[in-house]
Amino acid sequence: ATEEPPPGQDAPLSARLVRVTADEGKLPVAEKKLDVPRHPYVDCVKKNGGLTADKGEVHVRFLVRVRGRAEGVSVAKRNGVSAKAAACIADVVDRRAVGTPDAPMVGATAVIEIARAK
Repeated sequence: ATEEPPPGQDAPLSARLVRVTADEGKLPVAEKKLDVPRHPYVDCVKKNGGLTADKGEVHVRFLVRVRGRAEGVSVAKRNGVSAKAAACIADVVDRRAVGTPDAPMVGATAVIEIARAK
């Protein structure tokens, strides 16, 4: 007999950027740019253990310098996803163009939500 996955485990997943919060000033371009790679975010979760609840969240911290790229990306917090899935999402964000900050160097946090489609 083959084992059935738990109910909902095979439900399609969706991803969305909840918000980007800069420590100083604003990063308006970051919200648009970090909402684009939704499929890679979902793939990270699918390939690294799936969700442990109906919804998961990954908070990634990064620095933005004048070049306008996310640098030194790390996982600040995660809920409902494995450490491996969260690290994969951080890799997707790493070195992505996020726009020029208001200051020479700004720290920021992006919150990405993964949810089971209803």
